[in-house]
Amino acid sequence: MKTTLTLRLTPTQISKLAMAAVAALVAIVFIFLLWRRPLTPENKTALSPTPSASPAASDHVSLYSEREQTLVTDTATGWTYVSTLVPEGWTVDGELNWDQIDVTYPLLAHVTLTSPDERMRVHLWSPRQFIDDQSGGADGPDRQQYLTYRTYRPAEVAADETLADLGFGSWQRVGELTPAAAWSQAVSEATAEIMDETVAALADQQVSVRQQMAYQSAAAADYGRGENLARVMTTVTGAEYQLSLPGGSTMTTATWEQPWTAVLVAADRDSFEQYLPVAEAIVRASYWTNDFFAAAEGVSRQITQALAAGQLDQLALETKARDSYQASEWVVAASKRSRRLMSSYQVL
Repeated sequence: MKTTLTLRLTPTQISKLAMAAVAALVAIVFIFLLWRRPLTPENKTALSPTPSASPAASDHVSLYSEREQTLVTDTATGWTYVSTLVPEGWTVDGELNWDQIDVTYPLLAHVTLTSPDERMRVHLWSPRQFIDDQSGGADGPDRQQYLTYRTYRPAEVAADETLADLGFGSWQRVGELTPAAAWSQAVSEATAEIMDETVAALADQQVSVRQQMAYQSAAAADYGRGENLARVMTTVTGAEYQLSLPGGSTMTTATWEQPWTAVLVAADRDSFEQYLPVAEAIVRASYWTNDFFAAAEGVSRQITQALAAGQLDQLALETKARDSYQASEWVVAASKRSRRLMSSYQVL
């Protein structure tokens, strides 16, 4: 679904957009996207669960009398990346990939919650962002610009690609679900917020927005492979826009992201139906924390500086102590949006 709204980017995205515009005065946008790369021992660190007194993110978890909200923590830095519901008897683990070709989200968190009998797993992924340069060129990462190209897909199309894209292999869709109004409304509101902030940030860089159109959708669908059954839930936010750059040049491009993706994988239909209410409650109670977005912004700053200095080839990302990065306005707003988007998940 496309709706006319007002545009917005993060400060890091804007600084890179301005740099590219002034240096080249051509249609290259420094809005940076997330490309999932293979996780290796060199570019990932383990995440560990830490019990937290944080309240549950959604009233839906009141269905369960035995529950505990848990913060999943990076063992290398002490940062807590996601807050999630871990029902009694369930286990949680995860990993953090630091080798992402994207300036906005140069890290990817993956958290897995497993039922007591291991017949249901809930997978959660942090935001992934892409750029559609409207040229019809090939999709893929661009290390020179530190961004990833991917032609825009609405959420229902992105959902079909998610299982293969995230390493689950080939599955066959067996059912499509209709997003409830509250979920679609949350996506619409989040998109409008992001676009409004972008207009102000672009104006500070003497880049004006001539026209913009929002990308906003939510989707959930079920997939089968043998006896296995999976449900994919995802949202898409973003915008296509026309910009007037310093020096009189113009450009049209689109930036879009999947702010969160959840995949529920069951051993068979009986396990799927048994655990679905609990699994969906886990999704609604989860959100990416201030720590996650502060780390993304801090590492993004390193990439921005390396690009500006022409030293991207020498870039060695530093993972700093938890107090090295500040909870900026963007960090706090992004975490709040994450919480609203995930807690609003509901299908008809």
